[in-house]
Order: sequence, then structure tokens, then C-alpha cells
Amino acid sequence: MNDELPGDDDPDLLIAEYALGVLEEAERRVVEARAANDPQFAAKIAAWQQHFSGWLEAMPAQVPPAQVWSAIERELSAPPQPARRGLWNNPRPLRWMVAASLAASVLLAIGLAWTLSPPAPQPPLTATLQLDDGQSAFTVSIDRSAEHALFIPTAELDLQGRVAQAWVIAPGQAPRSLGLLRPDQGSLLKIPRELLATLTPAAVLAVSLEPDGGSPTGQPTGPVVAKGNIFAL
Repeated sequence: MNDELPGDDDPDLLIAEYALGVLEEAERRVVEARAANDPQFAAKIAAWQQHFSGWLEAMPAQVPPAQVWSAIERELSAPPQPARRGLWNNPRPLRWMVAASLAASVLLAIGLAWTLSPPAPQPPLTATLQLDDGQSAFTVSIDRSAEHALFIPTAELDLQGRVAQAWVIAPGQAPRSLGLLRPDQGSLLKIPRELLATLTPAAVLAVSLEPDGGSPTGQPTGPVVAKGNIFAL
């Protein structure tokens, strides 16, 4: 994989674009690969995600006007326009126009665009896992289309000589393991396909302390030290 980050001259701008969900899939994967090996870069992603999560949760639900669908259909059926030079060929300003639209409560338009694009990617999910004292321990970014979850540590975790193991708990189901975490840097976990359907805003993520190599029973055997609800961006 090419680890050259687009916009590496301005990493804060790139991280903000990632947190807003306006990067293309290939760019997202490069960012996540770097975050898994660069704790400082991962910490910046966590800070941006926490900043935007509170803002997005505060946004009221909106129903698009009926003419939105008609406008989208007209745009899709229109013949392609010849390429032009200048601002409109530069993807970075265009991405930030999308971000500005988000700030203007047009987040739904992006969701519609995702829905109409073949194949339709699933909306990104995130979670903040907290310790018993309310301190954030991990920020999690879940990409179900790419079948992976990025766990970014945001606080020092006392492992008590054990290993940290991530779990997903769907309503009415027993915990299912997502894999082992590194407490000192980001962990990019491959999501088993049979668990993709359990990763929804109704589920909870948790981290327990387990013996070396992980739980021997397939269920948490040690204390659960952090947990948090999944929610959609």
C-alpha cells in the first residue's frame, strides 16, 4: 500500500477531513494505517473525533424536502461536462465545501450521496470507551465497508500484567471478541464478517483485561475496564 498521505503538508487538515468522513476510501485506509503505527497522529485523530462527535450529536434530525430527490435525479441523468481548470478540479477545496455544508446542516445530503453510490458504503460508526471514572480510554472508528475497526488509546491504561481485549455486545447477545489491543498505540482490528451485523448504534463496545493471548473461554474473564455505546456519524 502507498503510505504517502495526500495533503501531508497539512496533516491537521487531513485529520479533520478524516474525522468528518469526507475522504475517499483509499485515503481513509492510508490515514488509518498511519494512525495504527504513529501514536501522536492517532491522538490527533482522537481529539478531532471527540470534537466533532459532540457537535454532530447536538444536530437536530432533518427531513429532506421532496425536491431534493428530483434534483439528484436530474444531476445523475445530465450529460458529463467537460473538465475545467482551477478550483473545481482541486479535490481539497471541494471536500471542504462538503464540510461547510455539514456545518450548515446538510449532513443528510452526504448520506444520500452515499446511498446512491454503487456499491453503497455504510455510514461510519464511532465510539468513545470510558473508564469507571468517566475518563476516555479509547476512541474507536468503525468502517464496516472495509471490515475493520481502529482503536486509538486516549489515556494510559493499567493492564495489571494482562492484555487488553476488545468486545462487541449486541442487544440480547453475549459478548463477541474483536481482538487484542495495544495500549500504547492504535490497533487496527479486522472485523470477522459474522460480526459485522452486530456493529450497530444499538451495540456496546467494551475492553476487558485477559491472560496473555486473550480470553481462554471466548467470553470476558477479567475486569471490564472501559466501555461505550456505538453511534453513527
